Amino acid sequence: MHEFHSLLKEWETFALLLGTAAATLAGLTFIAVTMGQRTATRQRLPILRAHLDPALLALLLTLILSAALLMPTLTRQVFGLGLILTGVAALGYMAAVFRSMYTRGVRGWDVADWTWYAVAPVVSGALLIVSGELALSSQSRAALTMAGLTLLLLLSMGVRNAWDLVTFTLLITAPNDQGDDTGHDPGTPPLN
Repeated sequence: MHEFHSLLKEWETFALLLGTAAATLAGLTFIAVTMGQRTATRQRLPILRAHLDPALLALLLTLILSAALLMPTLTRQVFGLGLILTGVAALGYMAAVFRSMYTRGVRGWDVADWTWYAVAPVVSGALLIVSGELALSSQSRAALTMAGLTLLLLLSMGVRNAWDLVTFTLLITAPNDQGDDTGHDPGTPPLN
């Protein structure tokens, strides 16, 4: 137990930095969404949610897990179990997202979209589970290192997906070539 707490001390600055960055970026994402609220029509809501939910989830997971690393009473067992449960929940959420995407059909995704909206979240969930298993098997240093790498992936995913949301919002609010402001992205088929 003492070894785990001394290792946690080594990770305090890292956890503070990532937690602060995630909280700031989540707040800025809320501001960006609020400022672009005119794009949130009933027809566009599923598309906006498909961009917003993964970004906010990644940033909030980074914030929550970073805060957990700073808890003075955190034990290795609670840490490991928390990581496993979070990883399972993240994979369950991604399964629901994939099911929703399948029923609506995914169109217009490039390699970067598939990487950051599909592959990275699944990898993050799996890494959280592995980190938790390492913690439960008394491999504290390896568990913290794997969790730290996962937090970096989650933060990167949140930043990239939040930026994608902002650029998407700008595209659908830009006037088209005919000079009318329909809010339709010419590269995307119209929503039914």
